[in-house]
Amino acid sequence: MKKTISALFILLCSSMVSSQITMGNSLDRANIEKEIVKAPPYENHENFLSYEEYYGYNPPKDKTPTKEEFYSRYNDSKIFFPKYSNSYREKDIYIFKDESTINLLKREFINERYFKIERIDAELGKTPFYAKINDRNKEFLETDLLFTLKDEETGEIVYVVESSISFVLVPFYENLTDLFSKTSFIATQDFSADKLPLSTKNGSLYIDKGTEWKGRFSLLRGRDINFFPGDEITNEDQDLKYMAILGNGNDTIIMNITKSNSGRWWFSEVFTPKHIAEKRSEKTEAERKEKLNSLVKKYGQNYGNLVFNKKGTIGMTKEMCKDIYGITLNKKSYTDAKGEIEIWEYTGMLKLYFTNGKLSEIIKY
Repeated sequence: MKKTISALFILLCSSMVSSQITMGNSLDRANIEKEIVKAPPYENHENFLSYEEYYGYNPPKDKTPTKEEFYSRYNDSKIFFPKYSNSYREKDIYIFKDESTINLLKREFINERYFKIERIDAELGKTPFYAKINDRNKEFLETDLLFTLKDEETGEIVYVVESSISFVLVPFYENLTDLFSKTSFIATQDFSADKLPLSTKNGSLYIDKGTEWKGRFSLLRGRDINFFPGDEITNEDQDLKYMAILGNGNDTIIMNITKSNSGRWWFSEVFTPKHIAEKRSEKTEAERKEKLNSLVKKYGQNYGNLVFNKKGTIGMTKEMCKDIYGITLNKKSYTDAKGEIEIWEYTGMLKLYFTNGKLSEIIKY
């Protein structure tokens, strides 16, 4: 599931019809309409997602909309088909117009054209077009999405069937372009990235957590980042890649934005916009100060600071130690000449000895 996902908006429509009980007659029950679950609105920071990518393969039926309702979130969205060869995924994509006999069109018919999504049917096989298509391989696309598209310049209606989209969702593209033109990004952890120019030798660059990077968003073909392209142009060579090209001083890296690439890190897994990182840092600092003040109020200045910094010291109470080391069920107690002795053991880590309720010894493994 996605990973970046909008919250569901649930509309509760219920109406009560007054009822009257009469002896000897049946009870007129209140007429309560069923809960209607609406599809989440589309937001421009999301790429096109299938129903399964959004909800998973076994969503609870009473909490999710139908597939048709879900795909309606994309109605009126603008899309663009980049240029592909006529052989590109030709067995996986159908392009046609509504005619008495449906004959498939070549890829070039939609290349470099903009369309508006009029409707998305969840399964081609459940539409009237399925019986009209004159192609023996149509059964392989029976459960694929059917896009009803309109060229707003000409008013022409075109139908496209595909399981893995080959178009660019314009709102998503424009959002990425705008985001990268205005935003710096902060690395949220240490990791390795592909260095530009791409090379099979010394092609990785180690990125330090907290470093700032700025760059641009770019649409590339699979062939652009293939180390060993063959003479023949394959489907993988033509596949579109949403890539981030980021610089930091003399270093430049390239990362896949929409998904991981051959085991490499996915952009959003390791980078966050600078303004968001700063807000998180401010929130963390505020929470840290609040926690420290709470502990100082509870234990006093000296012990409060020690507990906050997770530093156990002789003389602490059991409650202080619990706040530092956590709870353990591995406890023993006995009485000797010194008084009541209690031992807390944290397996593989340390033992704490308490004498008459105060920490008297710390043994680390």
